[in-house]
Amino acid sequence: MPYRDPMGVTKRRPKRPPIVRTVVVGLLKGGTGKTTTAWFIALWYALQGYKVKLLDADPVSQTAYSWYVKARKRGYTVPIEVERYPYADIATYIDTCLEDHDVVVVDVGGGSPDLLMDAVSRAQLVVLPVSPAEADEERVPATLQAAEAGAGRNPGQVLATIVLTKADHRTSLPAEARKELTDANLPLAKTEISAWTHYIRAMGHIPSGLAEYEDLMIELSREYNRG
Repeated sequence: MPYRDPMGVTKRRPKRPPIVRTVVVGLLKGGTGKTTTAWFIALWYALQGYKVKLLDADPVSQTAYSWYVKARKRGYTVPIEVERYPYADIATYIDTCLEDHDVVVVDVGGGSPDLLMDAVSRAQLVVLPVSPAEADEERVPATLQAAEAGAGRNPGQVLATIVLTKADHRTSLPAEARKELTDANLPLAKTEISAWTHYIRAMGHIPSGLAEYEDLMIELSREYNRG
């Protein structure tokens, strides 16, 4: 069935779903760019014609769902489905969503490691958005520990990676954060998400371009396929 994407291009739904069908975006801390990352990843799949559901499973803010409500009020045609999930047994609900969706993206985190573990137990790709700030970096080990526990209950291949977000390259902070994370032998994507106005203003809108998130998803898709 054809549909019109946010850029006004009519596309047909691919005959086969992608290899990576469940993406979990999470960090056990707020304010890292998690919801923006989840939305842009969901839109990346939608722009290829896939039927996408975004689950807002952040028990604290539910900003992903607020984004959807604001976009609808502003008159946008939203090319993905967004749902506030009530948090109980999210793993089973992801399975249910995949029965009639090609891709499920889960925005999860805040202070709920158990919810993150349950979501990762169904994921192929786990993205940890981390800004170059000490408070964010300090939450990486606990988040990876929860993700690893969830991956232990996952029968398939799971790729987990850190993505530097809110990277202001006018400062030395992104380079310093990259060195620290690399020296700690933590999985880190090459693509960085800059501290651009484009992302800040995207909240409540359907952006006209995915910018660095397109590069990120191409990188991570290739990395998963190599695994």
